[in-house]
Amino acid sequence: MPRKAVAPSGLTPFDSRFDVVDTLLQYQGLPDATGLKIMWNAWKPTFGHSLGALRFSNIVGFGAVDGGAAYAEPFGMVAPSGVNVFIGTGDPITGFSLGKILNWGAQVVRVPFGSGHLMGAYRDALGGP
Repeated sequence: MPRKAVAPSGLTPFDSRFDVVDTLLQYQGLPDATGLKIMWNAWKPTFGHSLGALRFSNIVGFGAVDGGAAYAEPFGMVAPSGVNVFIGTGDPITGFSLGKILNWGAQVVRVPFGSGHLMGAYRDALGGP
């Protein structure tokens, strides 16, 4: 079964203001527009990265998905049961290894500082394709 990601956040300056709003919603446990679309269409993502990890954790928390992986789960989010959290030693977004304080079962992976937040750094650290 192919892995499906939660839709990534935008990379343009125009989209960044939506990312701020989406992040605030996600930390409150509320779905953003993308999360609502995923649940409305009954899509079944299997993982999320960064803002997508926040979104994925909330989707699992709502019961729309059984579980999966959250890569680079931003510091401050407590993932629900069924979410395997991966945080990086060189990733400031995850609070480095301090993210384990809130997610005790998180797997800490060695990623380089600077580029450590990129999905590719997590994929390389975990030996993925």
